[in-house]
Amino acid sequence: MAAAVDFQHAGQDPDFLWRFALNSLPLPMNIKQKNVELDTRCPVCNRFDEDGGHLFLKCKAVRQIWRSLDLEDTRIAMLSCTSPRQVFDHLWNLQSTRRDTSLILLWEWWNARNKVNAGDKLRSTDDILHNIQRHLQDYKGENKVQPGRVNVQKDWQPPPTDSVKVNFDATFYEESGRGAWGCVIRDDQDVFLAAKAGTLEHLSSPLHAEALACVKATEASAELGVHRLVLESDCQVLVKALHTDEYERAMVGVLLRETRSLCHANFESFKFCFCSRDCNKAAHELAAYRFRVGAVDLSWIDQAPDFISAMVASDMAVRV
Repeated sequence: MAAAVDFQHAGQDPDFLWRFALNSLPLPMNIKQKNVELDTRCPVCNRFDEDGGHLFLKCKAVRQIWRSLDLEDTRIAMLSCTSPRQVFDHLWNLQSTRRDTSLILLWEWWNARNKVNAGDKLRSTDDILHNIQRHLQDYKGENKVQPGRVNVQKDWQPPPTDSVKVNFDATFYEESGRGAWGCVIRDDQDVFLAAKAGTLEHLSSPLHAEALACVKATEASAELGVHRLVLESDCQVLVKALHTDEYERAMVGVLLRETRSLCHANFESFKFCFCSRDCNKAAHELAAYRFRVGAVDLSWIDQAPDFISAMVASDMAVRV
């Protein structure tokens, strides 16, 4: 549960839980600390100042969600925590089902709140509960990835028939905690479909950057209406993490779980693959270019940008 995207769609932000733990969500009380004059009342209840504690734990509407999921004791326990990070750590130490439900609740409520903030009507409790249960079922869906050996691919290869492949990569600059991501999407006939690139903020490690890039690439593929997807990365640690539960309790585990959830929700089938850097150079250059130019997020449809078109063409030439 995106590097932030448009605030109106922030409920779909893959970095949401990371920002939650750092208390860096764009809540009125957080914005006010930057000497910005604004109405700090909660957009849902319109009664109390909105900080993280109120929004996720104290607002009358969200309390109903916690109670309906039989998580009132969890909500009360989190109220005794002294910081958002302590709340997050408490959540990760819960029994797995309660942890998963609580994390999805936070994400769904953030999404619902943002729509109200944008002028929409608050979704019904039943609708929000339905979405939470659907996401929980997605985690347990039939397309579970199976642990196994990670094979190294030397040359870029097209995906299986009627499938699409997205290559993605990320850059990370430790001194600033910033970076960028890029992805290239092609079909089973080597045809270029799309490419995207954007910035990443509040990064803690190269793996964090790669995991965010994976979420972005998955979302970009879903936007094209893809049914069968192959996600390919030159980060072996990430691909291994996506195939196992080794990193589930790490901070980056949130993003791994989100990637799987997005895949279950949007694709008939999906696969995570590892490739060499030579197979991923177009995606790498997109990420590097996006960080250099410092512009808004970039997107290309049907025709590759000039600075990677030769790389895309060379992937085809290698197999000829």
